[in-house]
Amino acid sequence: MVINGDINGYRLQIIFSTIHKTDWLTRGTARRCGLLGQSMGRDHYLENTYMDHKYNQRTRNPVDILIGQNNGNNVYITTSDIVSIVNDDEFWNRSESLRDPRNRNYILIGMDTIQHNNLQIRADKGRILMPNPNYQQAVGKKYYAISRFIRSKESRIQYTKYN
Repeated sequence: MVINGDINGYRLQIIFSTIHKTDWLTRGTARRCGLLGQSMGRDHYLENTYMDHKYNQRTRNPVDILIGQNNGNNVYITTSDIVSIVNDDEFWNRSESLRDPRNRNYILIGMDTIQHNNLQIRADKGRILMPNPNYQQAVGKKYYAISRFIRSKESRIQYTKYN
């Protein structure tokens, strides 16, 4: 699934992938978002495979991604760890949409961050569910105890709050 988001004031696409373990973004996207790369010395490959997604930099810190607002509060997703910065030249932008350079600005969110943020991806409904940190349970008691009292010939029921 893909949604729009914002990193350091730069608007981009957020791709949620259930087939990738770790998060990554391209070098061009990192530069536009102002994310400083930390050199790793030698070349690495995503998820220790020899896919053609080579990288030798990563972000210095986890990345905060603004995905919108709810009741005046900004809603963020934070990556579970530092993010790999993949070389731009490793992609063959064959699709019509990726031929436009503006569509090449994205961050891919993998399963580590999806689980870290307790996100539920509902692709069949086109939804991503995220826990609301401002949610508060009702303050009332969960159960009422019903007791019966007998006075002379009448009976009545008294309601008392019970934990």
